[in-house]
Amino acid sequence: MEDFYFSIAKKEDEKVLIALMKDVYSSLENKSLFFCDDDQYISHYISSDGFIAVVKSETKIVGALVVTYPKLSEDNLGRDYEIEDLESVFHLDSAFISPTFRGRGLLKKLISFAESNIDKKKYRYGLSTVSPDNPASYLSLESNGYTFTITKEKYGGLLRRIYIKDVWK
Repeated sequence: MEDFYFSIAKKEDEKVLIALMKDVYSSLENKSLFFCDDDQYISHYISSDGFIAVVKSETKIVGALVVTYPKLSEDNLGRDYEIEDLESVFHLDSAFISPTFRGRGLLKKLISFAESNIDKKKYRYGLSTVSPDNPASYLSLESNGYTFTITKEKYGGLLRRIYIKDVWK
């Protein structure tokens, strides 16, 4: 059985993460399952306004979960719930697992690891979006205590299920 290791990405992981994100996107038949961001997205969140949790097999990064702190930005999903303290919201934003390593429960473990690195004195609400056609992702959220609430168009017209978790409960 293979061992997996979880950590927070460092600046030197940036190029590997960008390549992995693009490889995952290019491997998808249905491109609407995953919103592939640009290189600056990884660069930004690896160093500020959040962090990137990674899973490694030996020393190779095989998956990642981008956690963002949207604060008062327009894309804060807390606005969909009329959360008054928008600065208490964090997003489980983008997740990507190498096709070779899918089906091993890595996203579920990445979510748990990421949550263990969030300051629960500062952040109360975890929110995330996922394609309704991606049960592996939304079941990983649900198994970590996230509740499906609504389906809306996001990211330029992509249909997404929105999940929320009150980490104080």
